[in-house]
Amino acid sequence: MGINSPKLTLTADCIQNPTSVFLSFNIPMLFSVDNPNKVGNKYSESRFIVMYRRIPLGNAFIPDFYQDAHIVCQVVATIAVY
Repeated sequence: MGINSPKLTLTADCIQNPTSVFLSFNIPMLFSVDNPNKVGNKYSESRFIVMYRRIPLGNAFIPDFYQDAHIVCQVVATIAVY
C-alpha cells in the first residue's frame, strides 16, 4: 500500500499545504481453475481493468501458466488499485 501527496510549495510569505492525498495498493485475488479434460492447457498472461459501477478502479494481471489434465490449481491475480 502506498500513500503519496503533492509536494509542499514554498513561497516568500507562506507554505502551501497539499489539498489532496493519493492512495494506491495491490490486492491479490486467488482463483481456482479446474481442468477436467484429458489434456493439459497452457494459458497466456491476461491483463484487464477492474471496474465498480462503471468506474475504473485499477488494473489486474494474471501471469501465464500451464495446467495438467484432471487438476485444480490456484492462480493468483494481482490488482493494482489507483
